[in-house]
Amino acid sequence: MSDGRPVVALVHGFLGTPHDWDPMRSALCAAGAMDVRAVDLLACARDPECASALARAARLDPGALVDADDAARMAIGGREHADAGTAAPAVRAASDASCAEPDGLDALASALAAHLDGEVREGRQVILCGYSLGGRVCLALADRMPVTCIVIGADPGIEDPRERSLRAGRDHAHATHLMQDPDAFIASWYAQPLFASLRTSPDYGAVVARRRAALADAGSRAGWALILDACSPGRCAPRWGVAARLGHRLAVMHGALDDKFAAIARRIHASAPQVPTISIPGAGHAAHVEQPSACAGAVFSIIAASLPKDL
Repeated sequence: MSDGRPVVALVHGFLGTPHDWDPMRSALCAAGAMDVRAVDLLACARDPECASALARAARLDPGALVDADDAARMAIGGREHADAGTAAPAVRAASDASCAEPDGLDALASALAAHLDGEVREGRQVILCGYSLGGRVCLALADRMPVTCIVIGADPGIEDPRERSLRAGRDHAHATHLMQDPDAFIASWYAQPLFASLRTSPDYGAVVARRRAALADAGSRAGWALILDACSPGRCAPRWGVAARLGHRLAVMHGALDDKFAAIARRIHASAPQVPTISIPGAGHAAHVEQPSACAGAVFSIIAASLPKDL
């Protein structure tokens, strides 16, 4: 029987683990009567049905990708703006998730939906809180399930066909790199400017240690490589329209030091003014790790505003 408390599902990002949420989860549990859970996204991907769907989503003809050598030379992360004189074939056209074939985010969203279906059927309020890749998965799920969605540092996607093709090819190459040399991949991943403030965090060493320990397992390497390939923003439908449709069921958070995602938050708010945007002081992209108490306070405020007044 349901205990009636709202369920808060915390969904980590790429290479993450549920333990990334430990400080923020503790703060949320202390703040109010909520059932706070940290979801294991890699476990979702290991579900046979999800793994099969991810494999289908990652399967593109080689001609649909930019040359792997060119892709591998691109800086890891971010968006690409190649020289206009260099041709690159586009991946399948996709203007928004509402009119696209199922993609890697849909596969993970379906696995997450199965994880939460019992609570939804019991009538419990479900709040998704996803970081980066986890936020993109939450956006995909919130478009088809009656949940509140809070995203931290999440990008609804790439709309330009040329940028999509470049990103798909590059992520395909980097998925191979992850499989072949996981330690070098981790070093490259966290050397991105996006993680500059995380690298100064006292928790940075523990974060990297968890990544190295997880990727020592061949199955985990294969799972994350498949997710990186299948869920590449170059392969997945952009979900800017989803963000606008969710309206008051969506809230967008970002680190104050994260210029890219601050701009994304402003764009979402401009298209849907009812969507609150919250900047976390002193944090970059990984705001939930860098400033867990401030993030927990912001999330609790969003949740409190969405709860029925008699709770």
